[in-house]
Amino acid sequence: MKSRLSMPSSAQFPSKVSRSVASNPASPFSAPAQAAAIVADFYASKTADLKASYASACDSAATVTRKNSRQFPKEATAILNQWYYAHVDKPYPSPSEKEDLAIRCGLSFTQVAYWFGNNRNRRRRRALKASRATGRRNSESP
Repeated sequence: MKSRLSMPSSAQFPSKVSRSVASNPASPFSAPAQAAAIVADFYASKTADLKASYASACDSAATVTRKNSRQFPKEATAILNQWYYAHVDKPYPSPSEKEDLAIRCGLSFTQVAYWFGNNRNRRRRRALKASRATGRRNSESP
């Protein structure tokens, strides 16, 4: 099993360096205390830098949001629903009708085409869910 390396706390780090320097006679530092002080300062500055960068990353992550999903204006939805209910037997507008609806609603042709596809799917799912719910009730009663 692999052992995990953990970073010593800020209180432990200078003393570990002091012991390491004291046990190594080839150390470039004149005294273990000098090495410990330099390392402690370095460790504190890096810790502060890491905390600051982590805080800024968290702040920026909190401000980054998903792409705005905008609802169509109520007037546009009303116009599209009106056309849909008038043609509920065949809710598939022709390209020229989609273009006309797009102009009337202030939407693009693609938005109108997607709206109709999504609307048909939504209504189909609702109808299926409703039929399943009534089917269960009917099958449960004697």
